[in-house]
Amino acid sequence: MLGMAFLLGVGALLQTEPSEAAVQPVTALPDLLAARRKPAVTAESRTRHNAPSGFDEATYAAGDGARALAQFKDAVDRNPDNAQALTSLGLMLVRLQRTEEALPHLHRAIALEPNKATYRVNLANALAQLNRLKEAVEAYREAQRIQPSDPITAFHLAATLQKMGEYAAAVEAFQKAISLDRADAGSRLGLARSYDALNRWPEAIEAYNAYLQLAPSAPDAHQVRTRIGQLTTQP
Repeated sequence: MLGMAFLLGVGALLQTEPSEAAVQPVTALPDLLAARRKPAVTAESRTRHNAPSGFDEATYAAGDGARALAQFKDAVDRNPDNAQALTSLGLMLVRLQRTEEALPHLHRAIALEPNKATYRVNLANALAQLNRLKEAVEAYREAQRIQPSDPITAFHLAATLQKMGEYAAAVEAFQKAISLDRADAGSRLGLARSYDALNRWPEAIEAYNAYLQLAPSAPDAHQVRTRIGQLTTQP
């Protein structure tokens, strides 16, 4: 099962009290990307990212972001056409909440190696953090075109579509993610929430139950069961 604990969510999905008269539609969906929005290639790996020869990983691990950033900048200055060095610098800027500054470096890495799916995912993640969701979707789709078998990219695409309110497209994208990783609970929950937002409640119930089968002790399992109860007890 893919991991589901990174960054902050943006809203609540599930009703806590059943409606007395009718099934209440979902009106606010959380940011599923909050669970898994992390670099496709991490900045911490010196060997994979051509960090400068004097790079001190202990400095980075200790939280000295300014010094680490200076070292990544130095690596790019010395190797301006090195896509991995550019990616490391971009990801470091994202880590420091300077995401706008990261974009030119992430774009440049793609220009140098256009067929590297991870670079497009890194760009899409940054764009999603900036709430530039349409651009993020385009970048995720390009990454998926290059590497169609990656379930994480499929999940990110689906969750971004869901955040945009494109629930029908999100359903299709979550189904794709599930076909690539049938043990991933996050995609099952995303599928359920998208069905729920579309008022396709029998399908939502089925997907919620599939989520609970995979993650019966998840922190939101009680809320999911409450929502199933709301949907199954209505006329």
